[in-house]
Amino acid sequence: MRTDYLRAGTLAIVSGILFALVVVSPAAHAQTQVSAAEPVPLTAKAAKRQINLAGRQGMLSQKIAALVCLSELGRQSDAKGLEVLQLRWVFRRTLSAFKGGDPILGIAQETHAESVRQIQAIEAHWKLKADSMDNWALFFSSAVPEIYDLSLKVLTGTEGLVRGMKQTYINNKLVTSATLTGLTIAGRQRMLSQRMTKEFCMVHSDYKPEENRAKLNDTLQEFATALVDLKNGSKDLGLEKPPSMIVDQLDLVEREFSLLKATLGKALSGETITKSELDLVEQQGTKVLLAADELVYVYEQLN
Repeated sequence: MRTDYLRAGTLAIVSGILFALVVVSPAAHAQTQVSAAEPVPLTAKAAKRQINLAGRQGMLSQKIAALVCLSELGRQSDAKGLEVLQLRWVFRRTLSAFKGGDPILGIAQETHAESVRQIQAIEAHWKLKADSMDNWALFFSSAVPEIYDLSLKVLTGTEGLVRGMKQTYINNKLVTSATLTGLTIAGRQRMLSQRMTKEFCMVHSDYKPEENRAKLNDTLQEFATALVDLKNGSKDLGLEKPPSMIVDQLDLVEREFSLLKATLGKALSGETITKSELDLVEQQGTKVLLAADELVYVYEQLN
């Protein structure tokens, strides 16, 4: 049974936030320090960071839903409750940064009308999701379906934000279309790694199993297809054949994914899932996420 992690103690919460900044924040990748008083200009470098972090918001929406699902199965519930709290803080901090800029995160203020509209829509859905997560933390499992539903609405909003940012930056000739296309698809792989974990967990917990089997099948196909497109290039998508440093990281993502997809396939066929297989999906899904995350940061360094 979950304890009330909202009362887990200030030290644990502060430690979690510091962990989230190091593990989830791009500050871990930054090589320079920026004064908090200096606004971030929207340069090519900042534009790629914006796309990276807007895509990361979509991943966080699915990661949180996956953690809630796994926690409901009694899997290290207290630890997962605290992780949800950490990731909520990261999501909120990043969303606020898009609204007003944040030199620490390297985020410029988004001022284009369509981006502002998308941010406002995400914020409205996120508030409802945060309320549902508060209820879940207080042992109201009835809030779980609301979290699942709102996580998809938040994801839809973040994807709209990414598309709008991308088009604005291309129109303003900040970054080439090919570079941003590679960056957005790589960023989407992060999200898909967590969406497939979430959908697998939903099937295993018998939550709309047939619907989530179909969704899991689509997610697996999209992830595998994107790996091929990123590695070989795609005229239809405007993707160029990547340099060797991208290919090397794609190979790592592919290796980690290969260790995951056979077990995910068992959920598609309706086979019984063992505890060790659920362990594998949870752990290997995280490894796929970390490999895909590094891929995004390699793309961000491209000119």
